[in-house]
Amino acid sequence: MLLFEIIGKRRNLARNVPESQEWFPTWVWKMVETGNSVELMMVCGFEDKDKDTIERMMKTALWCVQHRPESRPSMSIVVKMLEGALEIPTPPNPFPAYLMESNVVPNNNNNISSSTTWNDTSFL
Repeated sequence: MLLFEIIGKRRNLARNVPESQEWFPTWVWKMVETGNSVELMMVCGFEDKDKDTIERMMKTALWCVQHRPESRPSMSIVVKMLEGALEIPTPPNPFPAYLMESNVVPNNNNNISSSTTWNDTSFL
């Protein structure tokens, strides 16, 4: 959640922003899902030169808040993600109960996170 606050330069829940941005983590997911990181960068005041870093932070944050704890990476993997030493796959929807209109809703047949195993030793 701290990564979301760093990206958004604000607390995750803000009553003084448009409703679509009220809970920042779900708004970030919608931006990643639709490939619209440019809008997020503009709203948050980032420059184009920071795009790779911000996208890496967004993906890492979304992996860290996955609904199923076993789908979340360890802190050592998170550090590698943020340093750029590890390629970060696009995370599945961490908020399926909140975003029912999303195209990626984890279930037994289509759960990307169940096939992703975060193993500290595999990246040494």
